[in-house]
Amino acid sequence: MQGDFVQVFLGESFGWSRHEFMGMRIFCKGYLHGFARHRDALPRIARVATSVSEGDGKAMSCLDGHFSFIVVARDFAVLAVDRTRSIPVLLAERDGTYVIADHAAPLLKALDMGTGDIDGEAARDFAMAGYVVGNGTLYRNIRSMQPGEIALIRRNGKLEIFRHASYHPWLAKTVIGDEGAWRKKLAEITLGIIEKMMISVSGRQILLPLSAGLDSRLIVSALKHLGARDVVCFSYGRAGNHEADTARQVAEKIGFQWHFIPCTPGLVRQKRAEEDFSRFLSLSDNLVSTPVEQDVSVVMSLRDQPWADKNAVIVNGQSGDYISGAHIPPMLAASLPMDREAREAVIFSAIHTKHLGLWPGLKTSENLSRVKARLWAELEEEGAPLDVPELAFSIYEFSEFRNRQCKYVLGNQRGYEVFGRDWRLPLWDGDYLDFWQEAPLPLKFGQRLYREMLVEANWGGVWNTLVPAPCWITPAWIRPLRYCAMAACAPFGKNAWHRLETRLFNPLTDIVCTYAAVPYWKVVTGPAHRNAISWLTAQHLERHGLPWNGGRDGRA
Repeated sequence: MQGDFVQVFLGESFGWSRHEFMGMRIFCKGYLHGFARHRDALPRIARVATSVSEGDGKAMSCLDGHFSFIVVARDFAVLAVDRTRSIPVLLAERDGTYVIADHAAPLLKALDMGTGDIDGEAARDFAMAGYVVGNGTLYRNIRSMQPGEIALIRRNGKLEIFRHASYHPWLAKTVIGDEGAWRKKLAEITLGIIEKMMISVSGRQILLPLSAGLDSRLIVSALKHLGARDVVCFSYGRAGNHEADTARQVAEKIGFQWHFIPCTPGLVRQKRAEEDFSRFLSLSDNLVSTPVEQDVSVVMSLRDQPWADKNAVIVNGQSGDYISGAHIPPMLAASLPMDREAREAVIFSAIHTKHLGLWPGLKTSENLSRVKARLWAELEEEGAPLDVPELAFSIYEFSEFRNRQCKYVLGNQRGYEVFGRDWRLPLWDGDYLDFWQEAPLPLKFGQRLYREMLVEANWGGVWNTLVPAPCWITPAWIRPLRYCAMAACAPFGKNAWHRLETRLFNPLTDIVCTYAAVPYWKVVTGPAHRNAISWLTAQHLERHGLPWNGGRDGRA
């Protein structure tokens, strides 16, 4: 869509709806609780945009759901993303005109940008983590809207950025009080979120990817408890994998349909060769993170399954493990009574150990120092309590939320949209964010409160067994070889075994066959890597004319 002070480029058939309302052009994507269709929400969105144009960023509080919208009026334009940035929006300015897009290709074309316009520091972030740190993107002068942001563009070219919501784990309560009251409150909020989600799907079939983990089981058991009927569970991966076996048992206990979609390296490579997969890679390129491929070949297969309704809504369990405290490192599970510099070193060590190691060879002191500076600038801008020892864990949690979770992990939803599937993210609901940002650390660490609540509630009768779920290596034929290799590495220590396992065995035992994207010989002979995402990130950088390490000159 062309305008005299904005241009809007959105992916066709990518979930966006376009409307004319009261002299405004309104573009919507996602879902808003309380509204069955985008068209029904137009008066509310128009009022919010008008209020924002008058300086009232709090007007966004009346919108509940996962969404992005763009409103173009005569004298202003407003673009907004929800609290988790579940639907990315990009923004750039050129020659007095603002260009808005939801994916890279049309934006780079409109801006006439190429490899020479890549931000070198952002490219190194990308190579190390699979995402860019901060509000920048892989290219200079292109901004990615951050979680809970609103951009107001005036006809005169002035740009203002508002924050309508955020997630601040440092609001955690310091006094626990009655633990039973915490469990009761969590159970009530959880059921309220699932019930709200059930209303929003308007009676359509719910397709639920079910694994052996807690989060998808929470959703399916709560749906059963609340009386949902048209729910179909499915699992996928290599035949005989432990995730699918536990999922089958859970579904059978609850009484919902369960189906298995097999994955093999050959099937995944076949799907990746199709034109639709290339379309996914293009539409999911938002210049801030590697496209998430894990579910894509499976979602493509859903089109051929008679048990999957065409208008079904996919509901997954992301990111219940993160939000409920599973990712808090043990080193940050208590107060760190040391000076600020030493405390920051411990916090950053936890961050880079978990999130900046796609290619161990890139973890040089220079690269780490540069990334830390960018992360800490983001923390200081947000008002993070860097001087409070007992809140050290919250610094880590916020950094992961703002960067890995909201950029990379939620990119999983693009694989649904490209193939015409609506989705819901109940465990990223605003009510959950509000609850968990205030949960005391002793209840949050190790998911203690989360687990205790689930076992106590025992919805669907599936929480007193299979916790933890049994686990084994698939395929079975590789187990003897793996044990022999492990024994051979024993004299050289665990690190030697893990290095060998990553190169030789992980590509062969990867349940969802993500490693199929790269030849086995390349994994074995290439640079040391962390997992399959390392190689997918290298491929994504290559599509932008960059080597695996993110450097245009080929150097790390």
